[in-house]
Amino acid sequence: MESKQKLFLIIAVAVIGLMAVGFIGMKETSKPGFCSTCHSMKPAYENWADSAHGQVDCMTCHSEPGFSGFVKVKLGGIRQVAVTLTSDVQPEDVIGLAHVNEATCISCHDQEQTETVMAHKIHASFDHGCLACHDRVVHDPPHQAKPDKTQESCIICHKQ
Repeated sequence: MESKQKLFLIIAVAVIGLMAVGFIGMKETSKPGFCSTCHSMKPAYENWADSAHGQVDCMTCHSEPGFSGFVKVKLGGIRQVAVTLTSDVQPEDVIGLAHVNEATCISCHDQEQTETVMAHKIHASFDHGCLACHDRVVHDPPHQAKPDKTQESCIICHKQ
């Protein structure tokens, strides 16, 4: 075998190997259990597991539709891993950082059905999206009595 053929074969095997590792890595890091491996995400993971959304994969809510949305969230994940490895990230440091697209909410929660509920209908007429009130519905502790961030949001318009 010529040296050029050997070199081509080595490069081809290396590229295929890297692609396989990359594919497996993308798949594994998309699983909810991966998120819980960081101590800063453990409380959010546990609250998610106890929530009504506990069977919904993280990527369903935290990535925008399509391949570009997947790539965008993975690049953000690489940044988060780098920050976690180079600094002391605490659970309170990560609250509210992950983006949720409201179109994702509507893809599972039928918009017509939710708009029939009077409060939803009124708020939708003022162009308030789902996350104006439901931004912490999945990752806050489910059965804990605490001041609700939603109240703070309500006071902006309702004054009381």
